[in-house]
Amino acid sequence: MTGRFSAVIDASRGLERGPGDASLEDALEWARARARYVVVCSGEARYNAGAKPVADHPPLPDPGLFSKERRDPAFAYLDRTADAEPIDWRVCVTLSLVPGPLGDAAGVFAEAVSAHAAAGSPASDPDPGSSEVGVELTVSARTWLEATALADAIEQTGRAAALRARPAGPARAFYGGITPPVPADSGR
Repeated sequence: MTGRFSAVIDASRGLERGPGDASLEDALEWARARARYVVVCSGEARYNAGAKPVADHPPLPDPGLFSKERRDPAFAYLDRTADAEPIDWRVCVTLSLVPGPLGDAAGVFAEAVSAHAAAGSPASDPDPGSSEVGVELTVSARTWLEATALADAIEQTGRAAALRARPAGPARAFYGGITPPVPADSGR
């Protein structure tokens, strides 16, 4: 059994996300520091790994069975390190208004996203009659996490500008988001 792991605490107060795309050791360290009940999921198998056992799950076998990392070569870009040369990453930042339409906020969002210092190559044609607008752009970063952080910052800049230009009327909810970045030359 090999792979990468994510750590999540599912508690009455909601989900708390820990490290993602982590080694088993890192995910376990994070989870055990926060919870007595820890379960490792690998495919359909469930194993107890915390101080207190959960249900009928067997104890976690030798963690060495999980420790060899393996990744599909198509996702090797996730292993880039902070000392790598920056590459271009494609990402789409979005804004939704419930209930719609976005009105002038669509153009304001697209303009603010396009003007962000970290954004390059924006391509958008916002429709004010739509309840959602997406702006595809390119960011330059060394790692997937750095590209994601840049995309988040760009989305927040656009959402803040759109909030100032939101349509008048009853209270509405704005939702922003990003698609996970992929290298611009990946063909994906």
